[in-house]
Amino acid sequence: MEIYNNYSIDLNIIIFILAILGAVILVFYVLMYSKKRKKIADLVKDDDLLEEIKKEEKLKKLSQKSEYPYIPKKILDDKELDIYYRLIEELPFFNILAKVPYSSFLDVKEGFNPQLLKNKTNKLIADFVICKRDFSVVLVIEIEKNSSKKVLEQKEKVLQNAKIPLYMWDLDNPPSFEELQEIIKGSN
Repeated sequence: MEIYNNYSIDLNIIIFILAILGAVILVFYVLMYSKKRKKIADLVKDDDLLEEIKKEEKLKKLSQKSEYPYIPKKILDDKELDIYYRLIEELPFFNILAKVPYSSFLDVKEGFNPQLLKNKTNKLIADFVICKRDFSVVLVIEIEKNSSKKVLEQKEKVLQNAKIPLYMWDLDNPPSFEELQEIIKGSN
């Protein structure tokens, strides 16, 4: 009977020590967190920057509530819409796709790292992709004024490697119906 009593005393002592240890850890955490918040507030003397941080925190809270500050917008602007309707009208036997990520119609050759595709084409978007009825790519159309020269050169190089023709659409001098037909015939 005496052994049992010693054991229960030891168990009570252990529980007491664990409770004190937990309380110490909690107090330490609260102190560290409040010091960290104070340091950030001390570092941020600029009111505009402090407001921006508060906005980011608010957005973070909103995103955790599954509420986002997004609103819908048109996929194509007016000039792109004009080109799209013209392509649909003049190329009725083709599928016309707009704003297509390059990763949707390009793949990596066997034996190469697929990450290569993502690194090279991650942010590249084709203005228009002309496809056959089976959705195989016939031609990519880029509007000259939509991208920087560096991005256009990268797009050109990527498409050249994939053997996909690229047509640069000049808004000031768009192709005629006949020229458009020739461009499509030349790319097949």
